[in-house]
Amino acid sequence: MGGRRQPRAKRLSEAALIAATGISKRKLTRRRQQGLVPTIEPRHGLGRGRGTTPLEYPLTAVAAINRDNELSQTVRNIDERRWRLWLEGKPVRIAPDLADTLGRLRAVTSEIKTLSDLETKIPASLWRPANLARGHSLRTIFRRLSDDDLHSLTTLLICVVLGIRLPMFDEPNPSAFRVFKRAFGLPKEWQMPPGLFDVFPYMHEQIRNSLSTATAHELGGARAVCRCLSHLLDNPENWRRGAIVVGGAPLPWRPIKVASSLWPSPVVRAGAVGLIVLGMRSFKSPLGAEAMAGFASIATQMSISWLESTR
Repeated sequence: MGGRRQPRAKRLSEAALIAATGISKRKLTRRRQQGLVPTIEPRHGLGRGRGTTPLEYPLTAVAAINRDNELSQTVRNIDERRWRLWLEGKPVRIAPDLADTLGRLRAVTSEIKTLSDLETKIPASLWRPANLARGHSLRTIFRRLSDDDLHSLTTLLICVVLGIRLPMFDEPNPSAFRVFKRAFGLPKEWQMPPGLFDVFPYMHEQIRNSLSTATAHELGGARAVCRCLSHLLDNPENWRRGAIVVGGAPLPWRPIKVASSLWPSPVVRAGAVGLIVLGMRSFKSPLGAEAMAGFASIATQMSISWLESTR
């Protein structure tokens, strides 16, 4: 991971870093490749032959390695550890990996032609709302839907967000769309908009581009927002009605609990960071400046109480 030239006193050689943390050389190489350990500058060839300049690390790499060692005791998934380290402010690589996550998903979606393809190739985390056990608190939101209806609703939402138009959606008012209207109280006579499956694919490319070109400042702002979201969405058991108040009115907690079921998905997190970066860029325009002022006004009226659940 590149960076500005730092004073020699603020650098660690690979040997010094290994001595300070006890990490093995092999493990350090693997963690560096995974984006969990930052370097100050990339390797450069010394000219002819196979030699390269030695790697150097910032002092912050010690804390990053020690914290990653702690997390690895309970969290085996690399993407999850990288996400948590990033939220905690550790200098890990994040934007390229999030962009790669969306890129891999896009490659998969291009191969999906049938419902069977969708059910077997889409990450299980995105299917979570369709697989909630009876008695789960989220099922109260859609308590009038059968298991089949909930599966159809989830199928529709996944296809819309990922831009996958299956043959089952060719008719103007398919079964899944009727379930959607019933679940959200929409007029029965509404028909599915013909361009519904074309909206989000365009956004995917914009989001991936924003991640690929995000600056340190933009990622810092996105991290602050995602840290707040994680406080809410990673701990739904601590919510209760009225815990979040905007302009004196309580924010309904059930829709947020639906979001919490999707938040652990790397795809959802990648999309969130990309959208936040896009939003920050839009604020640089005159219209965006007005939007930022409006957002600041709302923020001053917002309060969050971390209360124990009363469910």
